[in-house]
Amino acid sequence: MDTVVFRRSAVLLLPYLLLFAFTRSNALFYDTTQFAGEVPNWYYFNDFRYFLLPDHCDSGHPPGFGLYLALMWKMFGRTLEVSHAAMLPFLCLNVYQTVRMSILLFPGQRRNTWGLSILLLAQTPLLAQSTLVSPDIIVYGAGIWMLNAIWKRRPVSLAFAVLLVALVSIRGMSVAVCMFLIKWWYDHAKDGRPVLQTGLKALIPFLPGGITGLLYLAYHYIHKGWITPTPDTPWGYAFERVGGMQFLKHQAVLLWRILDIGNILSVWVAVLLIVLYLFKRKLLVVGEGQDLKLRSMLLVLVLLFICTAWPLTLYQGLLTQRYLLFFTTILITVGYCLLVRWRIRETGKLVLWTAMLAVQLSGSYWIYPSTLSLSWDCTLAHLPYYDLRREFLQYMEQEGIDRSAVVTEFPMQKPGTVIDYTSDTLRYTPLNETDPEKVTLLWYSNVCNGLLKKKDYFEANFTKLKYEKRGRVEMILYRRKL
Repeated sequence: MDTVVFRRSAVLLLPYLLLFAFTRSNALFYDTTQFAGEVPNWYYFNDFRYFLLPDHCDSGHPPGFGLYLALMWKMFGRTLEVSHAAMLPFLCLNVYQTVRMSILLFPGQRRNTWGLSILLLAQTPLLAQSTLVSPDIIVYGAGIWMLNAIWKRRPVSLAFAVLLVALVSIRGMSVAVCMFLIKWWYDHAKDGRPVLQTGLKALIPFLPGGITGLLYLAYHYIHKGWITPTPDTPWGYAFERVGGMQFLKHQAVLLWRILDIGNILSVWVAVLLIVLYLFKRKLLVVGEGQDLKLRSMLLVLVLLFICTAWPLTLYQGLLTQRYLLFFTTILITVGYCLLVRWRIRETGKLVLWTAMLAVQLSGSYWIYPSTLSLSWDCTLAHLPYYDLRREFLQYMEQEGIDRSAVVTEFPMQKPGTVIDYTSDTLRYTPLNETDPEKVTLLWYSNVCNGLLKKKDYFEANFTKLKYEKRGRVEMILYRRKL
């Protein structure tokens, strides 16, 4: 089996290697400016003397990812190419574990293993995140790794996967908690041993990672007094609780995020077939040998929704696409498994699979109203941004524009020391930290969600010094009208 997994993984890894080749020198983007910029900078320039991060770059997550990048820099140099290359092992892990899961779900069914693998690896958010120096692709790969280890009864492998997420992400820890409950249920259903005995045995592979994660969170809390960011930290606004109509609005936004960026057809097919499985099982071919894995995935889906998806609606700024990547992956997997069992013609299944794949790949081309905030880091539509940013920086330098007077927003306000690993320490003034009436120079892009709703004001009160649009990315340098 391992030989087959390796061969198929090598083929399906090729698109990811091509993406790496084209994006290996891209600057940091969105939240990677913190995870792959500010955090490793802290360890690198302080020679690992301090373990806890300063508040300006501490969002509560364990710092394993930043420590890893800083170590890579010490060994190979502090460059964008090194940071992107440091992600290659995790890209390989993701492809390998995805193919392995497909083969475990469809042993001996070559067409279906290829079908599921391609469908999952073609997810637009996964492709986009894989072009970034992002810890979220680690959560994706380690989550599938955990599920595979549970099905294969490999506790050592499971322990490594749990430890990996415990070192990089609180959200990854939540996924690990879900997987512990799944292992407990799966082992009990498989062996029929007493529930308590099964639970204690299932807990053992989770102890190294669980203890590591809990010790870090406890240490962090003792020294800082918080686990999730407080209002006086840079991410405090995102953790403000919502209520009333805002809470109801967030339920709709959550549904949109699940369907967004190419997932709409795959998700609706999955929901339809889950309903058939629960209430009209005669319309499906249910094979007892694999039904336990299917039921375990349905349980994973419920637990992930309860533990990692729905809680996002309780807070002001957490409803972003990348947080839902592993949840939507399991949802699409369940949908594909049920599609294979659906009592319709094989031609119909092939047509539906082709449509699902095409819609997923179209995710980077979906167009929304210009004032709507988007998860730009989960779509390949953001790729023109990097060349545009370089071009505008060169323009400001050539024209002698005082960049200290330029106002912009996240993610463009961060200095070059963070975004490009250069020696440029200038931090542009964020619009939300100044009076808009006093702004004379404004650097606009539609990837800056904080600027979108003020576009009409800029158009009415500023002139355009430079305007460029490539693909869906728009960039403008404005000067206030005299």
